[in-house]
Amino acid sequence: MFLARLMEESPECHAPSDEFNKTGIVICESDKVHKMVAMSFSKPGLHAVQHIVLCLPFSLRDHTVYLSRKPCSTCMTFLIQGSVSAVYYWPIAPEKKGDDSVVKEDSQQADCMLLGSPISSSVLLPTTSFETVKMIAKKTRCKGQPNSNFKSFSYQTEDVEKYHSLFNIGKDMCVKRMENALRCYDFLLECSQLEKKEPKENVHRHALQLCYFLAARSGKLW
Repeated sequence: MFLARLMEESPECHAPSDEFNKTGIVICESDKVHKMVAMSFSKPGLHAVQHIVLCLPFSLRDHTVYLSRKPCSTCMTFLIQGSVSAVYYWPIAPEKKGDDSVVKEDSQQADCMLLGSPISSSVLLPTTSFETVKMIAKKTRCKGQPNSNFKSFSYQTEDVEKYHSLFNIGKDMCVKRMENALRCYDFLLECSQLEKKEPKENVHRHALQLCYFLAARSGKLW
């Protein structure tokens, strides 16, 4: 789920159109190992789900999908037709943009589609212990400050306040878990951050962050 969020923050990720938010996506096998098989993001004219379906040389059948936002009804159609096993997403502003009524209608349409399918779908917030994150950070030169204010929390908790009813989750518990998840996420990003010099280096910085997250996930971090 952290990787899905990171993919959305890629400098190469863009909203498919003015009607949708940009989105990151990670595909995993649905076994105990949970091997990652693909990562991608939305691009102009292509939603994240559409982009990954077009690029993958294999079917999404029985795979688990992680998204940085709740997928729109169109993307949910792709996922259902692809026979994925499960869909998980962050509880922030959904992929569909617009006024409240438009967003709510699209979200309900996506939920209705799921009712007639065997696919499970829900919010997922990483419950990683911050102590575990600090242990990972000890294996590298970490510039992160565990007690500093983290950048992601304020605007994403505003989304929780606004959209929690769309996700059928308790607001207070969600905010608490969001705080822990984003604290861990931002601290890990600080561990892998390059010195910012020129805008063109954003792609390289993101590549470093991605490699760091992949290593941290597998436990092979030197």
